Amino acid sequence: MKRASWRQRGLGPLDLIEEATHLLRRSPLRVVVWYYLGTIPFLLALLYFWADMSRSAFAYEHCGRAALGMAVAFAWMKTGQAVFASMLSRRVAGLPEEISWRAVPGMAARQWLLHSTGLFVVPLALVAAFPAAWVYGFYQSATALGESGSLGETFRRAWRQMRLWPVQNHMVLALLILFGGFVFLNLMILVVQVPMLLSMLLGVETIFSQSPYAMFNTTLLASLCGLTYLCLDPLVKTVYVLRCFHGESLVSGEDLKAELRRVGLPVTKGLAMAVIVWMAVVPACPGAEDTRSEPASTAEASEARGFGADQGTAGEGPAVTPEDLDRRIGEVISRSEFSWRLPREKLSREADSRNAVLRFLDDLGRSFDQFMQGVGQGIRKLFERLGDLFSGNRNTPTVGVSTGGLVVALKLFAVVVAVGALGWLGFVLHRSWRQRRGAGSALAGEGIAAVPDLRDEGVAADQLPEDEWLRLAAEMRERGELRLALRALYLANLAHLGGRELVHIERSKSNREYQVELGRRARHLPELQAAFGDNVGMFDRVWYGLHDASDEVFSRFRVNFERIQTA
Repeated sequence: MKRASWRQRGLGPLDLIEEATHLLRRSPLRVVVWYYLGTIPFLLALLYFWADMSRSAFAYEHCGRAALGMAVAFAWMKTGQAVFASMLSRRVAGLPEEISWRAVPGMAARQWLLHSTGLFVVPLALVAAFPAAWVYGFYQSATALGESGSLGETFRRAWRQMRLWPVQNHMVLALLILFGGFVFLNLMILVVQVPMLLSMLLGVETIFSQSPYAMFNTTLLASLCGLTYLCLDPLVKTVYVLRCFHGESLVSGEDLKAELRRVGLPVTKGLAMAVIVWMAVVPACPGAEDTRSEPASTAEASEARGFGADQGTAGEGPAVTPEDLDRRIGEVISRSEFSWRLPREKLSREADSRNAVLRFLDDLGRSFDQFMQGVGQGIRKLFERLGDLFSGNRNTPTVGVSTGGLVVALKLFAVVVAVGALGWLGFVLHRSWRQRRGAGSALAGEGIAAVPDLRDEGVAADQLPEDEWLRLAAEMRERGELRLALRALYLANLAHLGGRELVHIERSKSNREYQVELGRRARHLPELQAAFGDNVGMFDRVWYGLHDASDEVFSRFRVNFERIQTA
């Protein structure tokens, strides 16, 4: 009866989100990197496009090129997200995570065609409110089913998943929206506190510390929305990958096949450096910005003013005509960093006899040259600032009120993204190091493995594989150390359940917590729960109580473990 109810209603929303969180945490780094490689460039380009089109006086001149760049960034984002979802789908199904790169162009083309309609359909569904969850679920399912054979097949499969388990879909989206609100508030509090801490601890004054109301500008709010999207959307994609997997397993039985071919693959961390380099370089070098820096502009303007002053006071030096002075001032104030001061008006385009296509290609060539110059300038600035930071140079001018909220908001967003990415990478590396620290590495040329001390309460089940714990239990039993043998056999129980992802091994968990977690994840395996509960009871009485370890207890413990293995 419970199985029929599960098939009719689907997993509970909290169970589905918990399973998605567990899958995302256990996924190799290369899977998550594909998502951020595709999404971060688009969000940075979107923020720059929004700010440039709304504030630049020359927006009409390069609107077409900027819109084309946004389309390319959107296509790249959907490609990265489709690869991310495909790798997760293969991991859930127990298949190797490496996908065929020959299939990526076709998968990317299908995603472009489907999601290009979502730019218009999803806002209309949000206005109507009622079909919004169905429409959103359709496009997320299309991303999760990116490896389908054709565009029509992807559409049909996503349509079936959209109509399956509607209550589960609505409840999951409601919980994720609530969680996203808390993520946004936490990021907002962090951004509010950072300028205050810089002012109190380092004496760096920014426009935000001088005027806290400057934080409530549209650019900063859009940046916080982008950060919230980066934090929440991978979980959303993972939820719909699992939802599609469970939904299609009702017909194909793929969940049963996955249990038979469950494997684990090593974690690849090579692509993480590309994410860090991109986030460090791109925010510092927008493509439309002139390669000359602001201090140089100020120095040149000061030189022009000083040159005129020297001429007026000393009466020496080369003569400067008013026309030359106006031309020099016009060159300075026409640069992109001062364009936000100019009035917003449509600039008249001069008649040009050249062909429109050639003019468009010429504009693209100039934009590419400016972008490459900006990349070089940004790398130079990055190394200069790192050198100033490590050399203790505090002569860098602070940001004043006249700098403008737009520039400060973009720089603050870049710093927050870079710090968050570094912290996330450090957390992943630290977690991997902790998981492998006690596993006992083989010595080069000798093949000797480190054996943990079974008397130590800090020993964890993930320090050795299941077979090694069983070998250690048999060795302790031969020595007559039945109490230690029973503990080694219990750790083999946990290692086996951890390998099947029915429990998550942690040193801080108690045996009772393992029982509760197993009851939640293995509801459909009552025999396994009963056998493990019996083993936990025997182990607690022997290890923590006053009961003696006997051959009868050990044999009964081993029989229960064999039941767990076959369940």
